[in-house]
Amino acid sequence: MNKLFATLCIMFTSVLFSTDCIVINEIHYNPDIDQNQSDADYEFVELYNKCDETINISHWSMYKHDSCWGCYYEKIYQFGGDVTLEAESYVVLAHNGDLYENSIDWGDEYLSNYGTELILVDSSCNEHNIKDYVKYDDHNPWPTEPDGQGSSLELINPNLDNNEASSWQASFVFGGTPNTYNSTSDDNNNDDDDDDNDNEDDEN
Repeated sequence: MNKLFATLCIMFTSVLFSTDCIVINEIHYNPDIDQNQSDADYEFVELYNKCDETINISHWSMYKHDSCWGCYYEKIYQFGGDVTLEAESYVVLAHNGDLYENSIDWGDEYLSNYGTELILVDSSCNEHNIKDYVKYDDHNPWPTEPDGQGSSLELINPNLDNNEASSWQASFVFGGTPNTYNSTSDDNNNDDDDDDNDNEDDEN
């Protein structure tokens, strides 16, 4: 019976894993010390509901697994009961929830500054039902700027496979874009325009 239950869990997971609405959409794993505070305080993981329906995420959990010998799976956070995420909306899990508006403080856990697995699970199948999974890294083919240079790691499009390095970009906005649309090159151009305007004002 236990073997049958485990098999059903695996089959159920494989279906949901390929079609699920909630995605790990942005990761700020090694913020820039220039943010004028202990950089770990600015770590966050953003989840996004890419579907047009509200999703119940009650008792879902986020785990991490660092890529090192002897490292084990650690629970970063577990949602409480009666928690939902509305269509096309975000929830941010942060090391320091005071620094990000409408974010959830996850406590004492830290994200590794090198390759790490992030696993989002629901409460079914004894928390073996994976809703989303990302194994990011800090070297090619992954973007390297999020590793301490001020950018976050953002999905280019939430419908892309977030296990592919090519689906991710370094944010064009310093510190990332928690709780809002991921950045584009236009955001970078706007920042350059603002700098040009500031320089012109200084010259005048």
